[in-house]
Amino acid sequence: MEEFNRLYKFITKEGIVQIISNEKNINDIKIKFQLLSEEDIEICLYLVAIDYNDIKSIIELNSYYLKEKENDILNNIYKRKLLDYERLKKVIYMFLKDDIRIKFTSDLILSIIERVDTNYSFFDACFTNNVEVIQLLIDYANNNNIVLNINEKDNYGDYPFFMACMIDNIKMVQLLIEYANINHIIFNVNEKDENGSYPLISIFINNNVEMFQLLIKYANENNIILELNDKDKYANYPLLLAIKKHKNVMMCQLLLKYANYNKIILNLSEYDIGNVSDIPDEIIELFIRYEKRIKIVYNNNSELLKRKNEMRVITTEETNFMEEINKYFRERIDNFTIYSNNTINRLFIKWLNENEINK
Repeated sequence: MEEFNRLYKFITKEGIVQIISNEKNINDIKIKFQLLSEEDIEICLYLVAIDYNDIKSIIELNSYYLKEKENDILNNIYKRKLLDYERLKKVIYMFLKDDIRIKFTSDLILSIIERVDTNYSFFDACFTNNVEVIQLLIDYANNNNIVLNINEKDNYGDYPFFMACMIDNIKMVQLLIEYANINHIIFNVNEKDENGSYPLISIFINNNVEMFQLLIKYANENNIILELNDKDKYANYPLLLAIKKHKNVMMCQLLLKYANYNKIILNLSEYDIGNVSDIPDEIIELFIRYEKRIKIVYNNNSELLKRKNEMRVITTEETNFMEEINKYFRERIDNFTIYSNNTINRLFIKWLNENEINK
């Protein structure tokens, strides 16, 4: 790297146009910097041009190196981990403005979304909810009639839609969906990475109701049935995450409604839950309401089954109680129905206020 940095300083001093104007100058560099390959020299020349926003030199470099080839230099720079965030922005702005052809691979697209190396500042910047470069890539592709392969996986089984869900960036997910819809691309939303994870698991790990609703909408619009039961290598699955990790009633309800609508049986193990007493009553009520849609494996002397039975008695008593109240109101008020205890509480408070009993 020291020799490469020496070459960078040399090129900056001598000037790119001056160097590539005569093939003898390139040969002199090869002799002067014998530890570097021809690709090293090419990349270094491009880096200097990029850093100085030197469009003229980039065009000259393309004429010298590329001839009739499509420019793949950006991906070569990326593979060397020399394409930091600021450089990438400069490159895409220049190429959008001056119509210089470059090639975008799935690796490059993924590099903008994911953080492969924690010491690499470009990945850090893009990992923290930055969609600007993704938008630039899409603009470039649209301007040049290029259709990006946004379903292609990298070596780890990751793909753009999954990574956007994993980093919990709903703007990026919306941007990808919009691009996919325009270009008639269907996302493989159930596709798994090397750890067995998939978008829905990431969404439940992040406890993001809005993202889940967006995924359901996308799946429905594209006739996709979401995978609900598969576990990743860490034994996570959506229903368990909603119950144990977050105790999120809304996520449980959305999941069970979706399963019910699509006639899917959800699997649940009491052993996986751990401390059953931590489960909110509202979730136990959902277990009862959607009993036909959940296949529960109970422990011996099951605490979960005990709580369900206790809740079932309470629920039955409340239902009977509300039926009696509704009967009373129907005899006196047309089209009036109470659906929950909350309604009863509100009516009681209203009555107290009107009669000034609480003053």
